[in-house]
Amino acid sequence: MPREIPHVWANPTNSEAKLLLVCQPGGFEKFFDEMGKAIVDKQSPTQMEQIMHKYGMETVGPPVFP
Repeated sequence: MPREIPHVWANPTNSEAKLLLVCQPGGFEKFFDEMGKAIVDKQSPTQMEQIMHKYGMETVGPPVFP
């Protein structure tokens, strides 16, 4: 997706899924490292939003899954 285009990705099934993502310029892959660690460490939603903000992201709209 181009920058500034709101979007989301999700796996709505009970099966494992894989996501292939290419980021240019490089560096955004660090977001996934940080967010993955935050999830494993069970950080609060506020802490996760701080990570998103660090990488220029924001939550828009309702949660994908209730």
